[in-house]
Amino acid sequence: NKGSRYHGLDFKNIFRPNIHAIWINVHSPEKKEGTSYTNPAELEAIKLVVEALQKSEGYSQYMDSQQKPEDKEIGLITFYSSQKRGIKDMQKKGKLGDNAFRIDVVDKFQGMERNIVIVSTVRSNKKNKMGFADRIERINVAFSRAKRLLIVVGDKQFFETNENYRKSIAAMEVVDVKQLRDALK
Repeated sequence: NKGSRYHGLDFKNIFRPNIHAIWINVHSPEKKEGTSYTNPAELEAIKLVVEALQKSEGYSQYMDSQQKPEDKEIGLITFYSSQKRGIKDMQKKGKLGDNAFRIDVVDKFQGMERNIVIVSTVRSNKKNKMGFADRIERINVAFSRAKRLLIVVGDKQFFETNENYRKSIAAMEVVDVKQLRDALK
């Protein structure tokens, strides 16, 4: 059904058909690149998430059932251009499989939706500085682009210091990246 949030994906208690929002906890520091930021551990987690999606029961059937090209694309959204470059680099090197993706920063994703969206939050530091990742408008855009399955990759403990994120995380299924890595072995 067009308006349904059903995705039918099932993978070792990571993805389940009745779960539509997941936080993948990655506790790893950001790295500054010029005026932007990147988080290499989140890049690795994104690769694992995509691999788990592809191995999910129901994934092939789900993708085959999508009619429009954009409905087959997985949205990959991040708050920082350096992280976007890292994601695109992984795609070019074939580390994300043969999926179709729409990769962009939050501000460029405004007005777009995808059935499955992965958000890379990037920030994680001892100073508790989120930069513009703490702006409610950007949080809203990032977290509302998924029609069926939202997967957020980030440092849960770091982002829970912000009330808006804390409320969102409380409504999500939380999975540690180690649990995801173990499930893929």
